[in-house]
Amino acid sequence: MSIKNAVIVIDSGFSQEAVVQVKHLIGFYDLNSGVTVSGAPFIAGDQAQFVLNNLCGDSLNHGSIILQRLLDLNPDCAFVLVRAFDQSGSLLRTRWQDGKVASDGWIEAYLWARQLCQSRGLTSVANLSFGGFGHAQDGSGWESHKLSSVAAAGHVLVAATGPGDGRAIHCSFTASENTVVNGYQRGTSTYNLWVNRNVSCASDSSDGSEISGIPEVMDSSRFSQHSDWHMRVKLNGREVAQHQGRFIPANIWNGRQQLKFVVEGEGSFEFSITPAAVADASLVIGTRFDIFVAQENETRFFNYIDEELVSEPACLPQVIAVGLENGSYGHCRIEGVSKPELKLSGSGPISFRIPEVTFAVASLLEAEATLDISQVRQKLLAQFA
Repeated sequence: MSIKNAVIVIDSGFSQEAVVQVKHLIGFYDLNSGVTVSGAPFIAGDQAQFVLNNLCGDSLNHGSIILQRLLDLNPDCAFVLVRAFDQSGSLLRTRWQDGKVASDGWIEAYLWARQLCQSRGLTSVANLSFGGFGHAQDGSGWESHKLSSVAAAGHVLVAATGPGDGRAIHCSFTASENTVVNGYQRGTSTYNLWVNRNVSCASDSSDGSEISGIPEVMDSSRFSQHSDWHMRVKLNGREVAQHQGRFIPANIWNGRQQLKFVVEGEGSFEFSITPAAVADASLVIGTRFDIFVAQENETRFFNYIDEELVSEPACLPQVIAVGLENGSYGHCRIEGVSKPELKLSGSGPISFRIPEVTFAVASLLEAEATLDISQVRQKLLAQFA
Protein backbone atom coordinates (compact mmCIF):
# COMPACT_ATOMS: atom_id res chain seq x y z
CA MET A 1 0.00 0.00 0.00
CA SER A 2 1.34 3.40 -0.99
CA ILE A 3 0.80 6.09 1.66
CA LYS A 4 0.53 9.61 0.27
CA ASN A 5 -1.10 11.52 3.13
CA ALA A 6 -0.90 11.61 6.91
CA VAL A 7 -3.40 12.90 9.44
CA ILE A 8 -2.00 15.03 12.25
CA VAL A 9 -4.23 14.80 15.32
CA ILE A 10 -3.74 17.47 17.97
CA ASP A 11 -5.94 16.85 20.97
CA SER A 12 -6.26 16.18 24.69
CA GLY A 13 -4.33 12.91 24.50
CA PHE A 14 -4.79 9.32 23.42
CA SER A 15 -5.50 6.13 25.34
CA GLN A 16 -3.39 3.01 24.94
CA GLU A 17 -6.47 1.23 23.59
CA ALA A 18 -6.78 3.74 20.74
CA VAL A 19 -3.07 4.10 19.93
CA VAL A 20 -2.46 0.35 19.74
CA GLN A 21 -4.91 0.20 16.82
CA VAL A 22 -2.82 2.61 14.70
CA LYS A 23 -1.03 0.58 12.01
CA HIS A 24 1.08 3.44 10.64
CA LEU A 25 2.25 5.80 13.39
CA ILE A 26 4.82 8.23 12.01
CA GLY A 27 5.38 10.34 15.11
CA PHE A 28 4.17 11.19 18.61
CA TYR A 29 4.72 14.48 20.48
CA ASP A 30 3.76 14.71 24.15
CA LEU A 31 3.78 18.40 25.08
CA ASN A 32 3.42 17.53 28.75
CA SER A 33 6.85 15.92 28.89
CA GLY A 34 8.35 17.53 25.80
CA VAL A 35 9.20 14.06 24.44
CA THR A 36 9.02 13.39 20.71
CA VAL A 37 9.24 10.02 19.01
CA SER A 38 9.45 9.48 15.26
CA GLY A 39 9.61 6.29 13.24
CA ALA A 40 11.75 5.21 10.32
CA PRO A 41 9.34 5.45 8.66
CA PHE A 42 6.88 4.16 11.30
CA ILE A 43 7.07 3.73 15.07
CA ALA A 44 7.40 0.04 15.89
CA GLY A 45 9.01 -2.42 18.31
CA ASP A 46 10.63 -0.87 21.38
CA GLN A 47 9.66 2.61 20.22
CA ALA A 48 6.00 1.62 20.05
CA GLN A 49 6.17 0.08 23.52
CA PHE A 50 7.78 3.25 24.88
CA VAL A 51 4.94 5.38 23.44
CA LEU A 52 2.27 3.09 24.89
CA ASN A 53 3.89 2.90 28.33
CA ASN A 54 5.03 6.51 28.75
CA LEU A 55 3.23 8.94 26.45
CA CYS A 56 -0.36 7.72 26.26
CA GLY A 57 -2.98 9.35 28.45
CA ASP A 58 -6.13 11.38 27.99
CA SER A 59 -7.52 13.23 31.00
CA LEU A 60 -10.54 14.45 29.02
CA ASN A 61 -11.16 11.25 27.04
CA HIS A 62 -11.61 13.48 23.99
CA GLY A 63 -8.61 12.82 21.76
CA SER A 64 -9.12 9.10 22.22
CA ILE A 65 -12.65 9.36 20.84
CA ILE A 66 -11.45 11.50 17.92
CA LEU A 67 -8.68 9.03 17.08
CA GLN A 68 -11.14 6.12 17.23
CA ARG A 69 -13.50 7.91 14.84
CA LEU A 70 -10.65 8.58 12.44
CA LEU A 71 -9.63 4.92 12.60
CA ASP A 72 -13.22 3.85 11.94
CA LEU A 73 -13.18 5.98 8.79
CA ASN A 74 -9.81 4.65 7.61
CA PRO A 75 -8.04 1.89 9.60
CA ASP A 76 -4.98 2.11 7.32
CA CYS A 77 -4.41 5.83 7.76
CA ALA A 78 -0.95 7.14 8.69
CA PHE A 79 -0.93 9.35 11.79
CA VAL A 80 1.15 11.85 13.69
CA LEU A 81 -0.28 12.29 17.20
CA VAL A 82 0.15 15.34 19.44
CA ARG A 83 -0.92 15.26 23.07
CA ALA A 84 -1.49 18.97 23.63
CA PHE A 85 -3.45 19.26 26.90
CA ASP A 86 -2.16 19.05 30.45
CA GLN A 87 -3.60 16.91 33.24
CA SER A 88 -6.02 19.67 34.25
CA GLY A 89 -7.51 19.72 30.75
CA SER A 90 -5.94 23.01 29.61
CA LEU A 91 -4.53 23.52 26.12
CA LEU A 92 -0.76 23.92 26.14
CA ARG A 93 0.17 27.06 24.24
CA THR A 94 3.57 28.58 23.60
CA ARG A 95 5.14 29.84 26.83
CA TRP A 96 7.36 32.89 26.68
CA GLN A 97 10.11 34.14 28.96
CA ASP A 98 12.22 37.27 28.45
CA GLY A 99 10.89 37.66 24.92
CA LYS A 100 11.83 34.13 23.87
CA VAL A 101 9.94 30.87 23.53
CA ALA A 102 10.52 28.96 26.78
CA SER A 103 8.44 25.90 25.91
CA ASP A 104 6.50 24.66 22.92
CA GLY A 105 2.76 24.93 22.50
CA TRP A 106 0.39 23.23 20.09
CA ILE A 107 1.56 25.38 17.16
CA GLU A 108 5.22 24.34 17.52
CA ALA A 109 4.10 20.73 17.85
CA TYR A 110 2.03 21.06 14.69
CA LEU A 111 5.00 22.46 12.74
CA TRP A 112 7.16 19.58 14.01
CA ALA A 113 4.52 17.11 12.83
CA ARG A 114 4.15 18.80 9.46
CA GLN A 115 7.91 18.78 8.90
CA LEU A 116 7.89 15.07 9.71
CA CYS A 117 5.33 14.54 6.94
CA GLN A 118 7.20 16.72 4.48
CA SER A 119 10.45 14.82 5.10
CA ARG A 120 8.66 11.68 3.98
CA GLY A 121 7.13 13.28 0.90
CA LEU A 122 3.61 13.18 2.37
CA THR A 123 0.83 15.72 2.28
CA SER A 124 -0.94 16.28 5.59
CA VAL A 125 -4.21 17.39 7.11
CA ALA A 126 -4.40 18.41 10.75
CA ASN A 127 -7.51 17.51 12.76
CA LEU A 128 -8.06 20.21 15.40
CA SER A 129 -11.18 19.12 17.28
CA PHE A 130 -10.63 21.69 20.00
CA GLY A 131 -11.14 25.39 20.42
CA GLY A 132 -11.33 28.20 22.92
CA PHE A 133 -11.50 31.94 23.43
CA GLY A 134 -8.10 32.74 24.86
CA HIS A 135 -7.16 35.20 22.14
CA ALA A 136 -8.74 38.07 20.19
CA GLN A 137 -10.64 35.82 17.75
CA ASP A 138 -9.61 38.15 14.94
CA GLY A 139 -7.13 35.90 13.14
CA SER A 140 -4.07 37.50 14.73
CA GLY A 141 -1.69 36.13 17.31
CA TRP A 142 1.43 34.00 17.59
CA GLU A 143 -0.12 30.87 16.10
CA SER A 144 -1.41 32.76 13.06
CA HIS A 145 1.98 34.43 12.58
CA LYS A 146 3.77 31.08 12.66
CA LEU A 147 1.36 29.52 10.18
CA SER A 148 1.56 32.44 7.74
CA SER A 149 5.36 32.35 7.80
CA VAL A 150 5.49 28.71 6.67
CA ALA A 151 2.45 28.39 4.39
CA ALA A 152 2.78 25.48 1.98
CA ALA A 153 0.57 23.71 -0.53
CA GLY A 154 -0.46 20.19 0.36
CA HIS A 155 -0.74 20.88 4.08
CA VAL A 156 -4.12 21.92 5.48
CA LEU A 157 -5.59 22.44 8.95
CA VAL A 158 -9.25 21.77 9.81
CA ALA A 159 -10.77 23.00 13.09
CA ALA A 160 -14.04 23.06 15.02
CA THR A 161 -15.76 26.43 15.36
CA GLY A 162 -17.17 25.90 18.82
CA PRO A 163 -20.60 24.86 20.15
CA GLY A 164 -22.60 27.21 17.92
CA ASP A 165 -25.48 27.17 20.38
CA GLY A 166 -25.66 30.93 20.80
CA ARG A 167 -24.42 30.89 24.38
CA ALA A 168 -23.75 34.41 25.69
CA ILE A 169 -20.02 34.18 26.39
CA HIS A 170 -18.92 37.21 24.34
CA CYS A 171 -19.85 40.80 25.01
CA SER A 172 -18.64 43.95 23.26
CA PHE A 173 -19.31 47.67 23.43
CA THR A 174 -17.78 51.00 22.52
CA ALA A 175 -17.50 53.35 25.46
CA SER A 176 -16.42 56.92 26.10
CA GLU A 177 -17.89 56.86 29.63
CA ASN A 178 -18.57 54.33 32.36
CA THR A 179 -20.18 51.09 31.16
CA VAL A 180 -21.34 48.22 33.36
CA VAL A 181 -21.43 44.60 32.17
CA ASN A 182 -23.52 42.12 34.14
CA GLY A 183 -23.70 38.33 34.17
CA TYR A 184 -23.69 35.16 36.23
CA GLN A 185 -21.12 32.40 36.80
CA ARG A 186 -21.78 28.99 38.35
CA GLY A 187 -18.24 28.78 39.58
CA THR A 188 -14.74 30.23 39.17
CA SER A 189 -14.36 31.52 35.60
CA THR A 190 -11.61 33.02 33.44
CA TYR A 191 -12.23 36.04 31.24
CA ASN A 192 -10.27 37.49 28.33
CA LEU A 193 -10.61 41.23 27.68
CA TRP A 194 -9.41 42.97 24.53
CA VAL A 195 -9.17 46.69 23.87
CA ASN A 196 -9.97 47.89 20.34
CA ARG A 197 -10.15 44.39 18.90
CA ASN A 198 -10.85 44.62 15.15
CA VAL A 199 -10.67 48.42 15.28
CA SER A 200 -8.53 50.05 12.60
CA CYS A 201 -5.53 51.89 14.01
CA ALA A 202 -2.43 53.63 12.75
CA SER A 203 -0.54 50.34 12.42
CA ASP A 204 -3.22 49.00 10.03
CA SER A 205 -1.59 50.96 7.23
CA SER A 206 -2.43 50.56 3.58
CA ASP A 207 1.16 49.76 2.68
CA GLY A 208 1.00 46.65 4.87
CA SER A 209 4.27 47.46 6.62
CA GLU A 210 5.38 44.68 8.95
CA ILE A 211 8.36 43.58 10.94
CA SER A 212 9.09 39.90 10.28
CA GLY A 213 5.44 39.31 9.55
CA ILE A 214 4.24 40.86 12.82
CA PRO A 215 2.24 44.12 12.45
CA GLU A 216 3.81 47.23 13.95
CA VAL A 217 2.35 48.52 17.19
CA MET A 218 -0.24 51.27 16.75
CA ASP A 219 0.72 54.93 16.77
CA SER A 220 1.63 55.89 20.34
CA SER A 221 -0.54 59.03 20.45
CA ARG A 222 -3.65 57.11 19.50
CA PHE A 223 -2.72 54.16 21.67
CA SER A 224 -2.26 56.37 24.74
CA GLN A 225 -5.80 57.70 24.37
CA HIS A 226 -7.33 54.22 24.46
CA SER A 227 -4.95 52.43 26.80
CA ASP A 228 -5.89 54.39 29.91
CA TRP A 229 -9.00 52.84 31.44
CA HIS A 230 -10.14 51.48 34.78
CA MET A 231 -12.16 48.35 35.57
CA ARG A 232 -13.78 47.36 38.85
CA VAL A 233 -14.81 43.72 39.26
CA LYS A 234 -17.60 42.79 41.66
CA LEU A 235 -19.07 39.42 42.61
CA ASN A 236 -22.37 39.35 44.48
CA GLY A 237 -22.07 43.09 45.05
CA ARG A 238 -18.61 42.88 46.64
CA GLU A 239 -15.58 44.34 44.88
CA VAL A 240 -13.00 41.60 44.29
CA ALA A 241 -10.51 43.23 41.90
CA GLN A 242 -9.46 46.37 40.04
CA HIS A 243 -7.49 46.61 36.79
CA GLN A 244 -5.72 49.66 35.34
CA GLY A 245 -5.26 49.81 31.56
CA ARG A 246 -2.23 52.08 31.78
CA PHE A 247 -0.19 49.20 33.23
CA ILE A 248 -1.05 46.72 30.46
CA PRO A 249 1.34 46.80 27.45
CA ALA A 250 0.13 46.15 23.92
CA ASN A 251 0.89 42.80 22.29
CA ILE A 252 3.54 43.21 19.62
CA TRP A 253 1.68 41.11 17.04
CA ASN A 254 -1.51 43.22 16.87
CA GLY A 255 -0.96 46.34 18.93
CA ARG A 256 -3.88 45.58 21.23
CA GLN A 257 -4.11 45.36 25.00
CA GLN A 258 -5.13 42.01 26.40
CA LEU A 259 -6.11 41.22 29.98
CA LYS A 260 -6.85 37.71 31.21
CA PHE A 261 -8.39 37.67 34.67
CA VAL A 262 -10.04 35.15 36.97
CA VAL A 263 -13.12 35.67 39.13
CA GLU A 264 -13.38 33.07 41.90
CA GLY A 265 -16.66 31.76 43.25
CA GLU A 266 -20.29 31.56 42.19
CA GLY A 267 -22.77 34.37 41.74
CA SER A 268 -23.66 37.55 39.89
CA PHE A 269 -20.72 39.51 38.53
CA GLU A 270 -20.35 43.12 37.48
CA PHE A 271 -17.56 44.60 35.38
CA SER A 272 -17.57 48.39 35.56
CA ILE A 273 -15.27 49.87 32.88
CA THR A 274 -14.43 53.56 32.65
CA PRO A 275 -12.16 55.01 29.92
CA ALA A 276 -9.94 57.85 31.09
CA ALA A 277 -11.20 61.37 30.49
CA VAL A 278 -9.65 63.24 27.55
CA ALA A 279 -9.02 66.95 28.04
CA ASP A 280 -9.78 67.87 24.42
CA ALA A 281 -13.38 66.80 23.74
CA SER A 282 -12.73 66.82 19.99
CA LEU A 283 -10.33 63.89 20.44
CA VAL A 284 -12.81 61.67 22.25
CA ILE A 285 -13.43 58.50 20.26
CA GLY A 286 -15.12 55.59 21.96
CA THR A 287 -12.84 52.73 22.98
CA ARG A 288 -14.07 49.27 21.99
CA PHE A 289 -13.95 46.56 24.62
CA ASP A 290 -14.51 42.84 23.95
CA ILE A 291 -14.77 40.32 26.77
CA PHE A 292 -14.82 36.57 26.16
CA VAL A 293 -15.40 33.84 28.70
CA ALA A 294 -12.17 31.87 28.26
CA GLN A 295 -12.94 29.11 30.76
CA GLU A 296 -16.51 28.84 31.88
CA ASN A 297 -18.69 27.27 34.52
CA GLU A 298 -22.01 27.89 32.80
CA THR A 299 -21.00 31.54 32.72
CA ARG A 300 -23.21 33.95 30.77
CA PHE A 301 -23.38 37.68 30.09
CA PHE A 302 -26.72 39.47 30.52
CA ASN A 303 -26.05 42.61 28.46
CA TYR A 304 -23.90 43.88 25.57
CA ILE A 305 -24.02 40.35 24.14
CA ASP A 306 -22.11 39.91 20.86
CA GLU A 307 -23.19 37.04 18.60
CA GLU A 308 -19.76 36.75 16.92
CA LEU A 309 -18.40 33.55 18.38
CA VAL A 310 -15.94 31.47 16.34
CA SER A 311 -13.33 29.81 18.53
CA GLU A 312 -9.59 29.74 17.99
CA PRO A 313 -7.88 28.10 16.07
CA ALA A 314 -10.91 27.94 13.72
CA CYS A 315 -10.83 31.73 13.39
CA LEU A 316 -7.28 31.75 11.99
CA PRO A 317 -7.06 32.59 8.27
CA GLN A 318 -4.81 29.59 7.60
CA VAL A 319 -7.38 27.14 9.01
CA ILE A 320 -10.62 25.79 7.54
CA ALA A 321 -13.37 26.31 10.13
CA VAL A 322 -16.18 23.77 10.32
CA GLY A 323 -19.54 24.33 12.00
CA LEU A 324 -23.12 23.14 11.75
CA GLU A 325 -25.84 24.42 9.44
CA ASN A 326 -28.07 25.21 12.40
CA GLY A 327 -25.21 26.71 14.42
CA SER A 328 -25.05 30.30 15.63
CA TYR A 329 -21.65 31.94 15.05
CA GLY A 330 -22.41 35.57 14.23
CA HIS A 331 -20.85 37.44 11.33
CA CYS A 332 -17.17 36.63 11.56
CA ARG A 333 -14.90 37.55 8.64
CA ILE A 334 -11.14 36.99 8.76
CA GLU A 335 -9.09 38.48 5.93
CA GLY A 336 -12.23 38.61 3.80
CA VAL A 337 -13.22 34.98 4.46
CA SER A 338 -16.52 34.28 6.26
CA LYS A 339 -16.15 31.87 9.17
CA PRO A 340 -17.04 29.06 9.40
CA GLU A 341 -16.35 28.29 5.74
CA LEU A 342 -18.05 24.91 5.92
CA LYS A 343 -21.31 24.04 7.69
CA LEU A 344 -22.33 20.41 8.05
CA SER A 345 -25.89 19.18 8.13
CA GLY A 346 -27.10 17.23 11.14
CA SER A 347 -26.17 17.61 14.77
CA GLY A 348 -23.01 17.83 16.82
CA PRO A 349 -21.04 18.17 19.02
CA ILE A 350 -19.07 19.72 16.20
CA SER A 351 -15.71 18.54 17.58
CA PHE A 352 -16.74 14.93 16.91
CA ARG A 353 -17.79 15.78 13.34
CA ILE A 354 -14.39 17.18 12.27
CA PRO A 355 -13.00 13.73 11.25
CA GLU A 356 -15.54 13.66 8.39
CA VAL A 357 -14.00 16.78 6.89
CA THR A 358 -10.45 15.71 7.74
CA PHE A 359 -10.75 12.64 5.52
CA ALA A 360 -12.48 14.61 2.78
CA VAL A 361 -9.42 16.90 2.73
CA ALA A 362 -7.06 13.90 2.85
CA SER A 363 -8.76 12.45 -0.24
CA LEU A 364 -8.43 15.75 -2.09
CA LEU A 365 -4.72 15.99 -1.29
CA GLU A 366 -4.07 12.37 -2.20
CA ALA A 367 -5.58 13.06 -5.62
CA GLU A 368 -3.84 16.41 -6.08
CA ALA A 369 -0.91 17.08 -3.75
CA THR A 370 -0.34 20.68 -4.89
CA LEU A 371 -3.67 22.05 -3.67
CA ASP A 372 -3.39 25.09 -1.40
CA ILE A 373 -5.89 26.02 1.30
CA SER A 374 -7.96 28.30 -0.99
CA GLN A 375 -8.35 25.53 -3.55
CA VAL A 376 -9.23 23.01 -0.84
CA ARG A 377 -11.88 25.41 0.49
CA GLN A 378 -13.50 25.68 -2.93
CA LYS A 379 -13.53 21.93 -3.48
CA LEU A 380 -14.95 21.26 -0.01
CA LEU A 381 -17.75 23.75 -0.51
CA ALA A 382 -18.68 22.01 -3.76
CA GLN A 383 -18.42 18.56 -2.15
CA PHE A 384 -20.57 19.37 0.89
CA ALA A 385 -23.08 21.61 -0.93
